[in-house]
Amino acid sequence: MATVAVGLTLFFRAKLREETRDPWLTPVPLERWREFPQAQECTYAFVVPGFREEALSLLEARSCVEMDFEEAMQVISWRPSEKERAYLVRALVCENVGTGGLSVVQFDDGGLLVHFGYLAHSWLPTEREPIVVFTNHAVSEVWIHVSSAK
Repeated sequence: MATVAVGLTLFFRAKLREETRDPWLTPVPLERWREFPQAQECTYAFVVPGFREEALSLLEARSCVEMDFEEAMQVISWRPSEKERAYLVRALVCENVGTGGLSVVQFDDGGLLVHFGYLAHSWLPTEREPIVVFTNHAVSEVWIHVSSAK
């Protein structure tokens, strides 16, 4: 009987994840995870609330939009130390998670990985969040990933 209960629990957890899966999530190719230690960390900033809805509409059809540096300065609350390429990028985060964080890295060929990881006993719903990412190289592709661990 316990085996059936565990099986049903796993089935419902998988179903919940499937039903709450955001279309912004994109599968990260296995070779990217192998290259992850060599990828360059990128500076990023969350878009200020006054521009959030407009940013989300810009990202509805594309995962990344290149911005003029000065334009980017108007939608974030701080100024980076040096002028780099600025991109408005999709991100997924889990609200009210005390043990989570966002990281953005860029691979040598321009691929960008936006990853939110957190500690929890179950899968949590995600929220769409526009961010501005600063890079030294052009962005060729974007992967958005969320993971949890117990």
